[in-house]
Amino acid sequence: DWFKEKDTQIFCDFLLRWPSLAHAKKARKQTLLDFFNQHNSRYPLVNEKRIKEIKDAEILTEDMAVITPNLLLI
Repeated sequence: DWFKEKDTQIFCDFLLRWPSLAHAKKARKQTLLDFFNQHNSRYPLVNEKRIKEIKDAEILTEDMAVITPNLLLI
């Protein structure tokens, strides 16, 4: 639940830039902060919480048969 609303520009842009959790976990903290700031999300506590949750999240599957079709939904 990193984003309250799923029909926002920030949410869509996040998925386009990092289409999987594996991609998001590889992002540097400053890259994520820059992204959030560029999308007018300038709430330090919210952004720090998002970044911590991204870095702490567990990848549930690495099975490309599951991942690939879901990437097409983005």
